[in-house]
Amino acid sequence: MEQQVRWSSKHRAKVIRSFNKDILPALGTTPVKKVTPQDILAVIRSVEERGSYDVAARVLQRIGAVCRYAVQTGRATYNPASEMQGVLKTRQVKHMDALDKEYLPEFLVRLSAANIHPVSKAGLKFTILTSARPTEVRLALWPEISFSTRLWSVPAERMKSGLPHTVYLSDQAIKVLEDMKRFSTGEEGLIFPGIKDPYNPLSNGTFMEILKKILKEMEYKKTALILFKTPIFLGKVEKNGGLWNVEWYTRQDSNLRPLDS
Repeated sequence: MEQQVRWSSKHRAKVIRSFNKDILPALGTTPVKKVTPQDILAVIRSVEERGSYDVAARVLQRIGAVCRYAVQTGRATYNPASEMQGVLKTRQVKHMDALDKEYLPEFLVRLSAANIHPVSKAGLKFTILTSARPTEVRLALWPEISFSTRLWSVPAERMKSGLPHTVYLSDQAIKVLEDMKRFSTGEEGLIFPGIKDPYNPLSNGTFMEILKKILKEMEYKKTALILFKTPIFLGKVEKNGGLWNVEWYTRQDSNLRPLDS
């Protein structure tokens, strides 16, 4: 296909492997004009049976691209993949519980004392203090921070909601940012630069690995892979101990649209 011209060699190899593994064994001997929606559905379901739901979506996309190209070049008059809307299964999401509030002081003490690179440690602390998602923190840039107004403006493209989000910075969060200035690569750079390459962000699983390590040291029995994300954690604390007003953590929650001022 002509599109290959724009592909990297790595991506091209990945697509070819996908065809050889999941598509050609089932459809390779069938003329494209004779492929039916049922044929495509059978391929998709076979991939989903492996639990590979993301792969199934990409396989459907690739079959659709081939069929569309066949229509465009006169090899077929109909794209059967266009009938596949809504057939993809989705992985059932299991939401993890938040850390019980009585364990929070011990966690913070252990985090401060842990033998961890200061950038990784600061990134996790900032995540805790802002109730942000790890990706929002890992990709944070210095121009997003206003020390004068004590605000962090997270752009819409980095938000799950697709909306820009403003985070109000506490004294502790400001202190973390001040400490990170010594690792800065420039005014436009990452706040929490990568350990090996400061021009790339921290790796995806950095904070989760620290979390697992400290919880293991604490002999914490529950599967607490969410620590402080509002409203899961803050709402839990508000209900159990009345430490925070519900409106406060609703305003801080990046899942929601901003409340009227």
